[in-house]
This record gives sequence, structure tokens and C-alpha cells, in this order.
Amino acid sequence: MTASLIEWLRTSESPLPEGVRALRRGVAKAHAVATHRSIPAFMDSVVATVPPPRRSGSGSGRSARRIVEVSTYPLHPRQTGGQLRGWHLAEALTHDADTEVSILSLTTDPSFAGHRQLAPRLSETCVAIPPDQSARETALRLVTGNVSITDIAAGLMWNGLGSFATELDDRLDGATAAVLVQPYLVDAVNSLAPSIAVVCDEHNDELALKRSILPGNSGGRWLLARVDELEQRAVEGAALVTATTDDDLDALDARYRIDAPSAIVPNGVDTTEIEFITGDDRGRRKRELSVMIGLGGHRPTALFVGSGHRPNIDAGRDIIEVAHRLPHVDFLLAGRHSTLLHVPHAPSNVHLLGVVPGDLLDLLLTGCDVALNPMHAGSGSNLKLLTYLAAGIPVVSTGVGARGIDAASAAVHIADEDDLAGGITRVLSGLDPVDSLAGRQYVEEHCDWRAIGRRFAALVAEHLHS
Repeated sequence: MTASLIEWLRTSESPLPEGVRALRRGVAKAHAVATHRSIPAFMDSVVATVPPPRRSGSGSGRSARRIVEVSTYPLHPRQTGGQLRGWHLAEALTHDADTEVSILSLTTDPSFAGHRQLAPRLSETCVAIPPDQSARETALRLVTGNVSITDIAAGLMWNGLGSFATELDDRLDGATAAVLVQPYLVDAVNSLAPSIAVVCDEHNDELALKRSILPGNSGGRWLLARVDELEQRAVEGAALVTATTDDDLDALDARYRIDAPSAIVPNGVDTTEIEFITGDDRGRRKRELSVMIGLGGHRPTALFVGSGHRPNIDAGRDIIEVAHRLPHVDFLLAGRHSTLLHVPHAPSNVHLLGVVPGDLLDLLLTGCDVALNPMHAGSGSNLKLLTYLAAGIPVVSTGVGARGIDAASAAVHIADEDDLAGGITRVLSGLDPVDSLAGRQYVEEHCDWRAIGRRFAALVAEHLHS
């Protein structure tokens, strides 16, 4: 292999065939060990190459009480669980007429970059990650594995994010508080505004989540240690810590020293935007759905919706295994996870729909017979479960998938991880509209974003503005 070919494999940003990717990672690891003696030492050197940030020193002096919310991904358009949570909590803070919220986020897609007014007194500026930062992130990823580490890389090398640091410096000047949508950008906020009050909103227990995603090699262990350090600084330095579940907050409290007030702010849904459909109406929607995606119309349908997050991919693969045992049931898998399963021979009763438009998602939620949530890893509470319940679709979930809610009160059918097929069969043989109503009522009473947002805003006002 020529030196020029080796260098191309190690540094190229061009799309590569699947068969070349493993070779590229091997070359990158060999180069790292040859030049730095170990992969962790190489990763340290990558982070150390980041240039210092440029301060804006603009001195904005705005008069309104301003809160800056920072995120490693855009909150608009709000589609995934983290986006929905970040947006709803930010919007709730603006219900105080004296408060404006400025969201500053990152994106790997330049088409999302720019400034947008999302609501009265709520705006988002999204900054595209520059090519040199992407190259550093790629160097870390190649010696680790084929996993997304954009959030970790942003936290470790925030001062290499181009105009992001300047934009953040400008927004923090004169702000009264900062909200971390994820803990990763804690060093950026603390470096640019050391005295500002910080809310650390733990959408997930990030260390637990990343432990389930990152490989167990030396690169993965190095990244996991950095996640632990970032999360510790975010939690221990915050003026207020919020988490989505008791389990997550207990885990954080056991691992770190939380001196600040802490509270549970659960995940939720906007029940005004989710149609509740049962009985004959659901049957009519099912026939409409069957025509739209080419189903027979007379077979039971089981739905799973999930993003490209690793736990969702694992759940999708589990569902495909179950589909072999239930050939009379059509399994509909929607969302980006269904494009990442890499299953060469899925059974004919599995329908991989990919990312679906909003009207088709609504039809799936109101036309399928049962929804599935067979998660066996992850952190935080599960937004897809709440969406299922609000729509009136019976739910079969593992215990992990139902974390953060009272499964009995919400009429969620819990199945062991190795008995998903049995759980589906039991629910389909005894569909009860009373269960659907119980699920909807539970979500309206405990999980509606309007009530959750009011609680979050009250916590911020009590602990940061008093």
C-alpha cells in the first residue's frame, strides 16, 4: 500500500464504500499508535490543536432579562425528543413578559444554519460546524468506532467551533442565566461567563447513555472519561439541576456532588397536537393507512417509531426477530432508525418506512393496532411512549422503555425483553378501549408540555431570579 493511499484513507472526507471504512479505521489507529504511542495520547493531541476562542467584547447591554440556551444540535425544526424538550422549556420561560430566550445551537447541516425567530421573545441562532472542527472530530471517531460523537467533540473543542464562540460570548454578555440543553458545552459557558447562573437540564444521564453506545476499546474509554468529566462539571457547577426521571437524578446524585437544588422535570407531549382515536374511527384510519402504504388491510399492525439513536436501532433489530415468530402481524418501522438497520433479508411482514412526513406519522399513530417500545438501553424518559398513549394506541413496552412513568396507571402492557412476541399476542387478543382512554388521561394529567413548562419556569424563577 503506497504512502499516498494510506494518507488518503486516513484523512479523506469523501464518502467511502462500506468495505473501505474498516480499513480506514485500521489505518487511523495504526497511525495514532505510531505517532503518539497510544490512542489516548493521540486523542489528547487532537483536542490540544484547537485554537483559542475569539472574544467579541460587544457589550450588548440589553435591558430585558435574557436567558441563553445552548445546544449541540438545532432545536428547530423540532422533531426528536431532545429538540421538543429544549424548545418547550425555552418557550415556557418566555411566558414572563420580561424574559427573552436566545437559543444558540450547532449543526452539521449548513442548510439549518442561520437566525430564526421561533416565537415572541424566543429566537435561535444555529451555527454550522466548520470543516476544521469536523476533521478533528473525524480523527477522534476513526480511532474509536462508527458512532456519532459530534456532541462530545463540541464540548471538548468548543473553541474550535468557528463563529459559535463569538456568538455565545455576545449572547452571554448581560444575560441573567444560561441553560445547558446537554452538559457538553459547560466549559464554553463557564469560560466566557464565569459568574453566570447555569441550569443543567439532564435530558439523559449522559454517562449512562454513552456507555451503552461507545465501543469498549481504548478510544471509547477515553471518550467516556471525557463525558464523565464534562457532565460532572455541568452538574456540580449548576445553580439548578433538572432531570427527567427519579432514576436519572438518583444516578447523578450518587456519582457527583450536587449542592444546588435539583428537581424532576419529566418529558412530555403537546396533547393539543395529538389526535386521540379509538374504536371504529381507528378502523377507518387503518384502512386508509393500508391503502397508502400497500398493506392488505385485514392483518394486525404493530408500530415502532424511532430516530437514528443507537438504542432505537437495537430495538428495531429486536422487532425484526420477533416478526419471524408472528408472520400474521405487519410490523411498521418508521423514523431514521429504519434506514440504519442493515438487515439484508427482513421478513415480508416488516415494512421499513424511513423518515416519514407528518401526515403519514399521524396516520400511523391513529391507524395501527398496537405500538411497540422494546427498549433495553437508554436514559431519560421516553417521548415516543407518551405520544403513543396520547394517540390512543395500545402500547407493549419493556420496563426500560416505560421508565419515568407509572405504567399501571397509563395502562402500558409491560413485557420482558425475551417475551415481546407474547406481549404483542396478548394485547392483540384483548384490545380494550378503556386502556386507551386511561393512557390519554395519564398523559394529559402528568405529561403535557404546558404544565411541565410552567413547573420548569417556576423552578428557574425561584432558584435563579429570587
